[in-house]
Amino acid sequence: MDPKTVPWRVFEEVTARNSATIKRLTGIIILLIVLLFVACAAIGLVTAYYESQMETIQIEQDTDGGGHNNFINGDGDIHNGGE
Repeated sequence: MDPKTVPWRVFEEVTARNSATIKRLTGIIILLIVLLFVACAAIGLVTAYYESQMETIQIEQDTDGGGHNNFINGDGDIHNGGE
């Protein structure tokens, strides 16, 4: 839009409208970024709570009669106990 061929009042209206649109879009983008961070924090808290609800079971065995105590640890490895 060339200001020389458009009336000044029309130019000012269009400029003000574009400025308001840019402000609204900037606000929406900032709001979306904040909501993204809040969602990530919420997911982290929910995951931490879920993990804290897991039970740890400890079983003691003896090998007085001979043999091995073999068990699978939480990482999936098989551990062989001594005789």
